[in-house]
Amino acid sequence: MSSSSPNSLSGVLSNPALLQALYPNLNLTSLAQLYTEEQQAMEQPVQEISTQLQTITSQSTAWQAIQSGVSTLQQDFQALAQTSTWQSSAAASTNESAVTASASSTATQGTYLIDVTKVGQPEIAVSGNSTYSSATSALNLNAETDTINGASIDITSSDSLNSLAQKINGANAGVTASVIDDNGAYYLSLTTTSDQAFTYSGQDLFGTSAQGLAIDATNPAQPASPWHYTVNNSLQVSSTSATDSQTIPGITLTLQGTGTSVVSVSTSSNPAQQALGQLASDYNSLQATISKYTGKGDVLAGDATAEGIMGQINRELFTYNTSLPVGYQTVADAGLTLTLNADKTTTLNFSSSTFSSAYAANPTALQSLFAGTSGGSGLAGSLSTQLQSLSAPATGVIATVLQGYQSEIQSLNANEQAQQNLVQLQQTALGNQFNQEISTLVSLLGQQSTVSSLINAVEGNSNSSNSNSKG
Repeated sequence: MSSSSPNSLSGVLSNPALLQALYPNLNLTSLAQLYTEEQQAMEQPVQEISTQLQTITSQSTAWQAIQSGVSTLQQDFQALAQTSTWQSSAAASTNESAVTASASSTATQGTYLIDVTKVGQPEIAVSGNSTYSSATSALNLNAETDTINGASIDITSSDSLNSLAQKINGANAGVTASVIDDNGAYYLSLTTTSDQAFTYSGQDLFGTSAQGLAIDATNPAQPASPWHYTVNNSLQVSSTSATDSQTIPGITLTLQGTGTSVVSVSTSSNPAQQALGQLASDYNSLQATISKYTGKGDVLAGDATAEGIMGQINRELFTYNTSLPVGYQTVADAGLTLTLNADKTTTLNFSSSTFSSAYAANPTALQSLFAGTSGGSGLAGSLSTQLQSLSAPATGVIATVLQGYQSEIQSLNANEQAQQNLVQLQQTALGNQFNQEISTLVSLLGQQSTVSSLINAVEGNSNSSNSNSKG
């Protein structure tokens, strides 16, 4: 921070160059240098506070980055502590042109024979009056409220085909309205979003041609028709939607067309494998962040709390659970291994092949290692709790550190402002003092010049008198 006095030398001396020429004995350079040095001395405390602020702000920023990394890693462990991560199911279809399938964690393992015998179709109804020459002109309908599937459609005389379509689509009535251009003759079309007929009331949309648009829902252009399929050649199902998540618990069937398919449901290791891969990636990101700020000469160098985070994680992560079967007692058995780098940092590696082999042989033991038998415990549960104590936004260890920095930043900002005000007062006084000193010097130099002139005049008169006397 640097400031200048409102009473600088250039402000006092209206023409320093001329003054220097008139009074060559007046050493303005020395005075200006002395003035600048005293200014800088006054500004030194403010500069020291500014340096402190920069350091503390950098440290706070570093801790915010670390807190974010710790929080992300905590969420990774939290996910691994959930039974849903380890007991996920997957569904596969042998004929996806007939049906595709997905499974939730509640799905029962097994196979299901799905035979789609009839494709469903939505209901389509169009306005009987196709003589409208514009999609945007007012239809001059009666002001009333019609309903579609119980949803109200408020109609005014200024409504056009386009505005009616917008109102119907905005009502979420289970139908899609569109305006059809038939070679310059426009009409309104309604298509159900499910494969069933819609209900209606009112005259503007559904009355006769003389009354309104004359949408004939009793004799639609395409009647609604549900999907028909069987499960295991015994259960017959009629569905008004191509997506059925009710018939087989935990399984969602998406019907595509007629045909037969075998849908198989089995446990899936994908969620757990993806979670462990993400854990390794986020671990390494946190390690890189901490190394960035705790290296020699960096803003958190020597900070024991920051430097100890990775060691704290590692001590817990690589413990052995001897109550589990051999081959499932440590995270290395699940494919997580640690590499010590030349700079003494660590890199967490994940082997999907090691994980897949362990999961295939004993998925229950692998779940127990990370999540316990019923979830929420195990290694991942313990680490999730441990990291939560570090990264919790309001109560965590890092939050406490950040609160301390914030308090110190506020205090230093206040001190800096107070010091700046003091420096301004001091520099104003200094400027006034120098102005007075210069004025005094100029006055003295002026008096000296006057005295010299008088002496010269007296000496000149004396010399002149002596010459006359001799003559």
